[in-house]
Amino acid sequence: MKTKTLTILFLILTFSIRAQEKGSTIYFNIGSGMHSLSYSTPYAASKGTFGFTINGGYNYYLGKNLGISLGIGINSFGSTGELNGLMTSAAVDIEGTNYEHRNYLTHWTEKQTGYMLGIPFGLIYRTNLVKKAGLSATVGVKYLIPVKAKYIVTGGDLVSTGYYGQWNLELENLPQYGFPTLNNKPSGEVKLQSGLSLYADLGITYSLADRRSLFIGGYLDYGMTNIARSQETLPFGSKGVYTSILTVSGTVDKIIPVSFGIKVGLSLGILNKQ
Repeated sequence: MKTKTLTILFLILTFSIRAQEKGSTIYFNIGSGMHSLSYSTPYAASKGTFGFTINGGYNYYLGKNLGISLGIGINSFGSTGELNGLMTSAAVDIEGTNYEHRNYLTHWTEKQTGYMLGIPFGLIYRTNLVKKAGLSATVGVKYLIPVKAKYIVTGGDLVSTGYYGQWNLELENLPQYGFPTLNNKPSGEVKLQSGLSLYADLGITYSLADRRSLFIGGYLDYGMTNIARSQETLPFGSKGVYTSILTVSGTVDKIIPVSFGIKVGLSLGILNKQ
């Protein structure tokens, strides 16, 4: 077992050395900007918040200008949505009677935050501008994996009622029957699904020393697929439990992660001599 382990480590080290001789780079970078879960509802659109990104990876250059990139990173994200109006859903009570479950929302504001793992694969173009500085651009596709997401209600009013049309009767202020006025501010976790995004980086590289370069520039990630996992009919439905507005079908059916900002990073192993 020890011999096999040493052999594998030797092969990895040999490959890394040879790759560096051909013009490879190990990179690390951090950035910050607007990171949001973009969604809209029949009542209001979401607003993004500032977030961060931390990334590392490997670049392999096929020649003087072109290369390929593979890495891994994590992004924080956040958004805020506000609901106003009446939301309804057909329901059946414990006695088997049909009724309409209603949510009256007034400035009901919910904040969502979380983290998403990204695995990017891209194409790199680089060119020298002056002796120690150059231009670097990367475009590609990123596979997104939700790590953790949560919500917290920060303000507003939600009144849950039950309307029985056959008797023209609306029940309210009966929490024991699932028709409360929410005075507390609920919080909890949100389930999202994996997706894909397009990404692009553009910036300036500056040689600090032999085979070490600094990068500073901008980045953009834009989701190509929907990561929503809608499963409820109302924020506060007939089950008597509040769920995030992100999980309500017909309210938020499409969530697109979007982020852009400025990043700085360090590249190791670049052969700067052309």
